[in-house]
Amino acid sequence: MVQRECVRTLPPCRPFAFGVSLSQDRRFATSTTLLAQPRNVDSHGPPGVAQTTEIPTGPAQSQESQDPYFTAADEAYVTSLHAQGKGRGNAFTLAGWGIFAFVAVPLAMGVYSRERAKTLAGQSGGRFGWFSNLSPGQRMEDAWRQELADSFGRVYAGVMKVACNLPTGGQEFVSRQWLDFADWAVNLPTYQLTVLPFIALNTAVFIIWWVPIPAVQVFMSRNFATVTGHKRFFTLFTSAFSHRGPMHFILNQVALLSVGSVALDSVSKLFPIEKVKEAKQGGLLADGWKLPEVDSTAKLLTFFLGAAFVSGGCSWAWRRVRFAQVRTAYQQAVQAGAPAPYRLASSFKGAEGSGSLGSSGVVYGLFTLTAIMHPDSKIGIIFLPQDYALDARTAMTGLLSVDLGMLLTSIITGRSFFIDNVAHLAGAAFGVVWYHSAYLIWEYSRLVDPKKLARRVFGGEQSS
Repeated sequence: MVQRECVRTLPPCRPFAFGVSLSQDRRFATSTTLLAQPRNVDSHGPPGVAQTTEIPTGPAQSQESQDPYFTAADEAYVTSLHAQGKGRGNAFTLAGWGIFAFVAVPLAMGVYSRERAKTLAGQSGGRFGWFSNLSPGQRMEDAWRQELADSFGRVYAGVMKVACNLPTGGQEFVSRQWLDFADWAVNLPTYQLTVLPFIALNTAVFIIWWVPIPAVQVFMSRNFATVTGHKRFFTLFTSAFSHRGPMHFILNQVALLSVGSVALDSVSKLFPIEKVKEAKQGGLLADGWKLPEVDSTAKLLTFFLGAAFVSGGCSWAWRRVRFAQVRTAYQQAVQAGAPAPYRLASSFKGAEGSGSLGSSGVVYGLFTLTAIMHPDSKIGIIFLPQDYALDARTAMTGLLSVDLGMLLTSIITGRSFFIDNVAHLAGAAFGVVWYHSAYLIWEYSRLVDPKKLARRVFGGEQSS
């Protein structure tokens, strides 16, 4: 249904290149015909971003002693990896990004959410009047929809300036399509309105992946995919907005739109009233905390980045473990004084350059949360009639069973399915953790004024 795609990308600043045809880089080409063949390119991705494939060992092994697959520079690099000892540094770096995801982002988004509620409240008061029969939440929702309609109108004006160069029939087609889309979007349920900015961002990144410029491809590989051999941990977040394959992109966007923020909003209703009383007694309540949270975009972004960090981090750590196993085997072969087998050398390069991208870890978290909060809600299967829809609990049980089975098969056989099962399972686990405890981080961030909290913690201010 949804998948986080495992990719092979171009790791920079390495003694060997990856993601290009072996015949184009004479450092790795040997006298065998086999090694002169390019690697298979993912049919769902743009040119220049390649995936490794299973390579037979017969012809290559006969040439190893004369022309090894690894050069002297490659062997020096592999040997240096053992001496670097950066495991502790990686842990500290990941801990820092964890603080960003679970402390800085919720605090910032809590402030934004309150200010956003104040803005909508002000617009609803001026536009609809405080003596309207609608509740404050309904008036704020109407103000939000009107704000969105105004935004679509401004974009429409710019689109038609470009379309004015088309024939009359073309202008009418563009105008009709845009107005129909705007009308559809403005009238979506609020839980689906929340995900529109995320789908728009995912779409922009997807389009950039398909720009056929080598420099753009290198930039995207470095900054929008979590690669095993890289230490660019910010890609744990950016890769969650990144898709290369059209089907991968479509499935995840449909999934995001279908589930939206409905489960997140349901979990927020579980926040104990006693916590509000404690914050009030401590003098920590923020101005505007009582206003309804009509626009849940900030809350969804908090969940999105948290799930991306957990799912992407677990996936990266898992791939590092597998990479370390291949590296150790290669080092042992080198220390024994024998050339490394061709398959082992190929596996090492493939493991070093393997990576992952996609929103599926986040989607799994949202679907798991939906299965907990609304177990009887129906989840449709794309391309199949609604009659084949499954209840949320059954659907998630099936998906997680498939992922777990594929992961165990991968461990036993050593083969990769090019689907990031670890990210899927970790994303689902984050959904469970959010339901039990992590949602409190968001609720506190919206309830408590960070300035008052800082004065209490660092200034020794006493509660009133």
